[in-house]
Amino acid sequence: MEFFTRASSEPGPAILIALTAAVYLWAVRRLRRRGEQWDARRTNAFAVAEALLAVTFFSGLPSMAAKSFSAYTAQYVLSGLLAPILLTSALPLTLVVKALPEAWRARVQGALEHQAGRVLTSPLVLWLLFASWLLVLFLSGLSADAAHSRAVDQAVFGASAVIGWLFCWAPADMDLRPRRMGSWPRTLYLLLAVPVFTIVGLELQTRAVPTWPGVSLSDLSTGATVLWLIGEVLLLGGILGVWLQWLRDDERKARARDLENTAAAERQLALWRATREAAAQAASQRR
Repeated sequence: MEFFTRASSEPGPAILIALTAAVYLWAVRRLRRRGEQWDARRTNAFAVAEALLAVTFFSGLPSMAAKSFSAYTAQYVLSGLLAPILLTSALPLTLVVKALPEAWRARVQGALEHQAGRVLTSPLVLWLLFASWLLVLFLSGLSADAAHSRAVDQAVFGASAVIGWLFCWAPADMDLRPRRMGSWPRTLYLLLAVPVFTIVGLELQTRAVPTWPGVSLSDLSTGATVLWLIGEVLLLGGILGVWLQWLRDDERKARARDLENTAAAERQLALWRATREAAAQAASQRR
């Protein structure tokens, strides 16, 4: 019941969520006015991501997290893992850039293509940012401070949402990016994040003294197990998705090659028939 009874309205997160939703919907309407279609599944994914962020900030979870590490873990899973995956599927950058005027579109793409932009959005930088944030958040005193301060809590989970989205954005190979990752680099990118969740989970489970005031060791262990399992399941699911996309791409390329080979064979056959007919006609004229 505390999940509902301790719900609150936070102006900072509310403004940011409303602003991002307004920008996304504005871009969708602008495309439709130009006669371009936008996949409704992308919009639905964005709406669900916004709803998960709203639960993170406005439900009773922040109040529950002050005395329950499991609730704190649930906040991170919603804002730092599930919402970013859905935001990545919503293709916000692609949508907004397509909706911008031509001059602004060129500026955004130029910024991404700039050397500094390529470095800051490189997979290595984004992977290190995600791994470092996860280790600092759960293995330092930051998590306890966030749970007992509403302002710190909002900043921490807002940062978790942004960092999680950047982490998912690099290997997704869907949204606008300065350069694409191959299937093997994307697989390695996700696979190397699995030990990070293992380290965090084992470290929290094996602590003899809870780092949170008023939190029992069993609650700490439960929260650590949930974080560990969900993190690794999502990463392994992402790797499976990369492989399935890889297989689909190979099948599409194979079909394209088959069509090209069939067209080439038909052209050769037509050329042979035309040559044979021309030879037969020339022979009949000589007679």
